[in-house]
Formats: sequence, structure tokens, C-alpha cells
Amino acid sequence: MTLIVDFVREAGWPIFPTLAFGVAALSVAIKLIDKPTEQLASLVRNLSVLTLIFGVFGTIVGLQYTVRGVEGVTPEMRWIFLIGLRETLNNLDAALLILFPTMLCYTAGMFKLRQDKP
Repeated sequence: MTLIVDFVREAGWPIFPTLAFGVAALSVAIKLIDKPTEQLASLVRNLSVLTLIFGVFGTIVGLQYTVRGVEGVTPEMRWIFLIGLRETLNNLDAALLILFPTMLCYTAGMFKLRQDKP
């Protein structure tokens, strides 16, 4: 549990919309398997794009804060940039990790949707 709390804390506030859109996309993708419709498929695609956008946005914002923080340290301490980079990449990690199962479910739902059509 501590690992998850640290992961979220290190990522910063952008992790919350990333996870919210990601969980929503995954939930709809699971429902798409059960009741495949074009509307649900469209919703999964849009929520997935929002998840990825927020993951990238969070990473970029984190990099900006990291660079700003490195400006204030002595040259021999600038290696801490790597720590900031590791922490901010949690946003992109979260987006991609939740999109893997989402896309698997989406693919299964779309396959079923195409099978149901004459």
C-alpha cells in the first residue's frame, strides 16, 4: 500500500484526472464487452484519449517543476533532476498501465460488436 501512496504522491495532482479518466475508460470498456454498442465504443475511445493526454500533461508539468527546482541548486546537486524525472514519469506510467487492459477490453468488445452485425 505504501508503494501506491508514494507513486501517487510523487506524481502530483495530475495523477488524479489521469486515474479518473482511466478508470472510467476501463469501466466502460468492460461494459462494452457485455453490451457492445457504437456509443460505448466511442466513449471508450474518447476517455482513453483523455487519459493519455492527462498522463502526458502531468509528465510535462512535472518536468517543468523539476527544471525550476534544479535552477536553485548548486551545479554538483543538479543530478537531482533524475529524481524529479523518475517521479513525474509516474503520470505517464499510470496512463499507460490503465490503458493496456482498457484496450484489451475495447478490442474484445469491438470484435463482439462486429460479430453481431450482419
